Amino acid sequence: MGFFYLDSSVLIAWLMKEPNRLPEPEAFGASIASELIRLEFTRVIRRHQVEKKLEPKDANELLDLAEIWLGKVDILPIFPAVLVRAAAAFPTVVGTLDAIHLATALLWQEDTGDRLTFLTHDRQLRAAAQACGFSTSAP
Repeated sequence: MGFFYLDSSVLIAWLMKEPNRLPEPEAFGASIASELIRLEFTRVIRRHQVEKKLEPKDANELLDLAEIWLGKVDILPIFPAVLVRAAAAFPTVVGTLDAIHLATALLWQEDTGDRLTFLTHDRQLRAAAQACGFSTSAP
């Protein structure tokens, strides 16, 4: 069984019940993610609150559900080495937050020697992950 890196779009799609979302983390086996996933999801929920797309009660329920979901994933801290790697060149265009996701996955893979499959709903990030040598999967 392989290892899977989950970016924020996977959590967001699952919790927001978007069509074509991927299943829960345990369906993949061993899953990892950057602690950035929690921040990105919380910002999406808070933005939906401000835009009146979510009531505070619903937002809090989603945040609680996210914590349960994240409890099934090995959350990796954003160490200084991650930021150094995220600042380095990538073979494709990569935004700041996506660079942190990629750097986390790359460093984990280098440290463990295990291969990761990079799961994302984001086309640009998927292309960057593939360019970095990851297997990818998407709905």
